[in-house]
Amino acid sequence: MNKATRTNYCKEHFIKYFEYRIEDTLLKYVGERNLKGKIIAVATSGGKDSTSLLQVLSKLSKKYEFDVIALAVDEGIKGYRDVKLDFLKRIVARLEVTLYIESFAEWFGRTLDEMVMISLKKGFEIKPCTLCGVFRRYILNVKAREIGANYLATGHNLDDEGQVFLMNILRGSIKNLLRESGVLSRRMHEKLVPRLKPLYFLSEKETTVYSVLMQILPPPAECPYVVFASRNFIRKWLNVAEMENPGIKMKLLEVKEELCEKLVSKTRLEIMVPKLCNVCGEPSAEHMCKACQLRTYLGLKYNPMRNGGGRQ
Repeated sequence: MNKATRTNYCKEHFIKYFEYRIEDTLLKYVGERNLKGKIIAVATSGGKDSTSLLQVLSKLSKKYEFDVIALAVDEGIKGYRDVKLDFLKRIVARLEVTLYIESFAEWFGRTLDEMVMISLKKGFEIKPCTLCGVFRRYILNVKAREIGANYLATGHNLDDEGQVFLMNILRGSIKNLLRESGVLSRRMHEKLVPRLKPLYFLSEKETTVYSVLMQILPPPAECPYVVFASRNFIRKWLNVAEMENPGIKMKLLEVKEELCEKLVSKTRLEIMVPKLCNVCGEPSAEHMCKACQLRTYLGLKYNPMRNGGGRQ
């Protein structure tokens, strides 16, 4: 039962509901005309959200005549990412979707496990989730652009959006609020592939139910660095709040949308247009992008001729 809407579903109708919400979101924010003939690169991790998204987009691609390509990043987290990627390979084989796997080791010369050890020796000022997030986003954008993707779809769901919104509020980060996109991001630079979030209006619980019903629930491996995630307390609080007040996550999302719209309308968009990094030439809010800043911090050499992972 969906307590927020007081709706009960059987298996068949829940699957239809879930897939319809994604289809409706695509049509509303992208449009059928802008889907035909396009390439959607799906950032896949082997987790339930991105796997469910890949499953639905693969199905919709036949109806609306667009291509789906899966992009995965192997951060090099022993006992975790290798397990998820093995699962992902089985899924894409069944869906007959092309999969590209890129690795931290090939792009930056070190795995995330190795980067964390370097950070520990430096006083652990930079936490694992920061390293992972910055480098993952960097790779995904560059690779999506290289393969000619028109959109980069991510598995961010309703819960994720609410958590990030609250974190930005607590940090007083107006700039991040301005950069926070809704379902489809603005194309602020030709080197930035527009982000697409088809799960925007679906909760984490709903995605979990769908993955179970479709028998695509990933193996129960958890990232060992999740204990360092700064959003853990926000996630727990928000889940408790939702239990006590069903629908509060959706209301929070509505507040976010209204606030961001008003902030953007009163702010010159020019301040959001990225520069190009002086080191690697990728879009950046500063003269040196976050990826290159972290590379410098960790003592990693910049490799302009990096050998990215190949087609699988």
